[in-house]
Amino acid sequence: MTTAQDDIDALLGDAQAAVDEISRSLPDIAAGAPSRAAPPRAAQTIGDERLERILSLSVPVIVRLARRSIPINEIMQWGRGTIVEFNKSVDSPLELLVNDCCIGEGQTVKVGEKFGLHVTGIGGAEARVRSLGGRQGRGVRSGGE
Repeated sequence: MTTAQDDIDALLGDAQAAVDEISRSLPDIAAGAPSRAAPPRAAQTIGDERLERILSLSVPVIVRLARRSIPINEIMQWGRGTIVEFNKSVDSPLELLVNDCCIGEGQTVKVGEKFGLHVTGIGGAEARVRSLGGRQGRGVRSGGE
């Protein structure tokens, strides 16, 4: 199923409104105080059908090893066997990106014969919702480049 960008933006706007409503009760929770109000009302404002559409969208999920700027003339000299060095330790966390927005970080793990990511830190719901709409925000920052 293909969804037009305008429809996605409208759905994300609804989701952002719900996240904002939920976020207003989070400072009390983080401070250890009991919650003033239960957040289920926020989910009801979106509507079940629209929420289902939001949750069924597929977005690119990327694990970034490292990042570096290199002059094009150097890249043009690369060939098979070239090793590109990055200024990042092997033990450093990898960045978890959704829709090109960093939402968390983690460590590499082996899952059978495949590569996986053990998530060790992740941004809040607001950062994750913002990452879905590239025009709305850039997610959370992760250390190191």
